[in-house]
Amino acid sequence: MFRCLAILFLISVLAACGPQKKGSQEKDDANSQINYAKCIDIHETTSGTIVNLLEPDANIQYRYFLGKNSQDCPKNATFIQVPIKGIIALSGTHVGMLSVLDEIGLIRGVPNGKYIYNKSLRKRLSQGKAKSLGTESGIPVESIIALHADVLMYSGGFGTGYPKEVQLQKLGTICIPNFDWKEAHPLGKAEWLLFFGYLTGKEKQAKAYLSKVEKRYLDLCQSAKKAKARPRVFSGNLIGDVWFAPAGESFGGILLHDAGADYSGKKSKGTGSIERSLQEVISSEKNSEFWIDPGVTSLKDLVQRDQRYRYLSAVKNKKVFCYSHGMNRFWEMSIVEPDKILFDFIRIFHPELDLKGRMHYYKQLH
Repeated sequence: MFRCLAILFLISVLAACGPQKKGSQEKDDANSQINYAKCIDIHETTSGTIVNLLEPDANIQYRYFLGKNSQDCPKNATFIQVPIKGIIALSGTHVGMLSVLDEIGLIRGVPNGKYIYNKSLRKRLSQGKAKSLGTESGIPVESIIALHADVLMYSGGFGTGYPKEVQLQKLGTICIPNFDWKEAHPLGKAEWLLFFGYLTGKEKQAKAYLSKVEKRYLDLCQSAKKAKARPRVFSGNLIGDVWFAPAGESFGGILLHDAGADYSGKKSKGTGSIERSLQEVISSEKNSEFWIDPGVTSLKDLVQRDQRYRYLSAVKNKKVFCYSHGMNRFWEMSIVEPDKILFDFIRIFHPELDLKGRMHYYKQLH
């Protein structure tokens, strides 16, 4: 499941009262703790915190009240007592956010332990302090209940809630959909860290972290604007018979734009992916200077997949870059480190700007 959710993350490169249908997410900008995200809104009150989650495609809103006393909970919200004492994290991005807050110890279960990057969590799994539960849709209710977790966080946005959600809630585990993978803006994805901050009682730490990330990201955007030229860049790889690449308004498209690249998919609408044929890519990207995210770790593997890649300038000149050498780390941590991805891209596209420091996620294929 971690691998499936990671693909979704890159392409978008995600109760007692039940979900409430709304025409749009109710957001009081003057009191909101959120600046970039579109699928979450957080408001502090004198007695606790209101968290609104919006499933954009289905136009469904979920509302939670995070506090100490259930009597303070509004009638249209689900009460969660904070700080929580345990969580089942069903996506790598959830693990990454908890690691930033030094709360890996709260994780009671994950879908598949072999995809975990975090060393502390791997150790807890080996010691039996956390459990590898298997495929998300096939996890028995008994296995979840046995972990005594207050919250189960899953990637929402697939049109249905979590299986046996009502039963689990009656037994003490609240199922919460997470739509971080639906966010388009890199800083919007990172802002989901605030939710975990309020859940764990570390909202101040989350705010301080995000403030530093935002500053670094915006400073890097200004640095990229100093470049004299925007090199032509294409992205993506072939899955089956279809070439998938980030749309121009997506997470990946925005990052490439902010890094000062002339992204070939920049005019495509939407926040998801665009689909092309391999022949179209070979023809239109023949002279593109850079290729990002081919999904392999070496040029040899790339050419073995299809000999026609040899005719691409990016391959001929060895200007192909990917994070595949550290895939599990990327899945977990990149969502809370968009500034580091942006840094890597600027280093790749604009070496003349002479940014100091080593790249964080991306490597050049040889």
